[in-house]
Amino acid sequence: MKIYDVWYVKNDSKCLFQEFVEPRATHNYASVGTIKADNLERAFDKLQNPLEANMDFMGIASSRSMSVGDVLVDAETKTYHGCQNAGWVELTRESDNFFIKPEIVLDRENYKVVDGGSNEET
Repeated sequence: MKIYDVWYVKNDSKCLFQEFVEPRATHNYASVGTIKADNLERAFDKLQNPLEANMDFMGIASSRSMSVGDVLVDAETKTYHGCQNAGWVELTRESDNFFIKPEIVLDRENYKVVDGGSNEET
């Protein structure tokens, strides 16, 4: 079972309930505790269910409902994951900002590598 650090968007932030598209400042987030779960989806489910969260969530009791725009950090690998409307996006943290981790895509037709997010040649 993994341990995830739970980071929620602060209530006064413009990032509240917004998917990750643009870079985000880490000062818009607060770590509210940790959750034990087998994977990201299970961590999300547990944080939506107060009975399960009571068993596996260590942190601020009023902060047990994960929303779009919140972040889970794998405590072992230090990998950041942003909660989207459907699923998760891996994030990188540089200085005081979160960025969507670019995907490497091979354009086999033109034999070049393109950035998965922007389709620009790299």
